[in-house]
Amino acid sequence: MLDEFGPRKLPLVTSAVSASAPALAEVLSDPFDPDRSLQLNRRHWPMEPFRWLSEVRAAEQALQTDDQQGFRQALSAISPGLFGSSFLDAVLWRARRLSVGRQALGYATGWVDVAQVGPHLQFKARSPIEGIQGAPLPRQFRDAFSPMLRTVASLHAIHFGPDIRTIHLSTRYAGTDAEAALLREHEPLLDYHFDGYGDINAVCYLHDVTPGDGPFEFVEGSHFVPQSIVIKSIHEHLFFDRNLSRPVDLECVPLEFRGTPRISNFIDPEKTRELLRYQRMFQAPKGGYIVFDGRYLLHRGGVPMNGSRLAAFAHTVSQIRGRIDRWIAPSAIQSVGWL
Repeated sequence: MLDEFGPRKLPLVTSAVSASAPALAEVLSDPFDPDRSLQLNRRHWPMEPFRWLSEVRAAEQALQTDDQQGFRQALSAISPGLFGSSFLDAVLWRARRLSVGRQALGYATGWVDVAQVGPHLQFKARSPIEGIQGAPLPRQFRDAFSPMLRTVASLHAIHFGPDIRTIHLSTRYAGTDAEAALLREHEPLLDYHFDGYGDINAVCYLHDVTPGDGPFEFVEGSHFVPQSIVIKSIHEHLFFDRNLSRPVDLECVPLEFRGTPRISNFIDPEKTRELLRYQRMFQAPKGGYIVFDGRYLLHRGGVPMNGSRLAAFAHTVSQIRGRIDRWIAPSAIQSVGWL
């Protein structure tokens, strides 16, 4: 099922056969050691100490044993009164979602025949709004992506179980952006991030994509890097639910939690250098696609230097996540007393 990629198939590459992938995890090997953690960084606060690592570790252990009371007690012990019950509800909800199907998927690549899809969408991409960002793919073209969607569904079943609720499929366009390209020269990890939604993701190019067209980029082996689900959940909550993204916005929380899924703005310089060693571009002909778990593979969309990029994006949503949402989300979503 996973090898049906058409006449010009690209190699299937997964974490299981990626020889260099574990090397990064050997450097960033401990989520609770500031010198060896991807999540704990002092880039903007070099003189400030980490004070609550033992409490964060206790919350992590409670989460692993499904001890909700211990989880709440451990986080409540951090500056008593700082975290209200609504905050803890929301963080626990996200932690539950992250705990489902945590495996080192990495990525897989393949090819589908999209000859009949590209011309239609390229025409739309020349419209005054410069593209069709996030637009649903017309139903008459969805069948062309069946081999990719079968791969997505198969990998979802391996890592989450055969419980897909839906697969979202849409299109995105990116045009030449000299300013963004210049910013990336000065901030080489700019825009690298982890996703906070979806289970398995896929990007399929609707034309040949070369370096000048801004190919999809990722850090190989980042999915192997150990992460604290507690810290990751708090990062997601602060970013997605509280709309806190800048370092100055996060100075109201302990240093252990100052970060977001848009992690590039927080990573210490020595860790940045290490991550850049494993930076990869996904260049492929028209119809080439990559499937990945965006919650754990550090990635970003490329910036076109002298071309453009039109691609179809897919991501799965599982039934089990829906059950978790219904279990705890109502109290978490009624948000909220701020910190």
